[in-house]
Amino acid sequence: MKRRAFLAGLLAIALVVLAVVLISPGGGGDQVAVVHGRPFTGVAGVTRSVAAINAQQRYLDAHPEIERRRDRELAADEAARE
Repeated sequence: MKRRAFLAGLLAIALVVLAVVLISPGGGGDQVAVVHGRPFTGVAGVTRSVAAINAQQRYLDAHPEIERRRDRELAADEAARE
């Protein structure tokens, strides 16, 4: 039983040492590089429920003319840009 407690304590100490090594900023003193700049902030994400996506797909499957019309409009817009 004492052997298990000793091994568990040794493992805990090893994990603490590993965590300290990984968290430390390099320990290089002057050799640590400082990165200047601005953080990347992208556009806000779009949240849609799976039910809404499924409903839209069922509607488009039931009305294929809508998708054909949209394809024609996209092709016309691309042709106008060229």
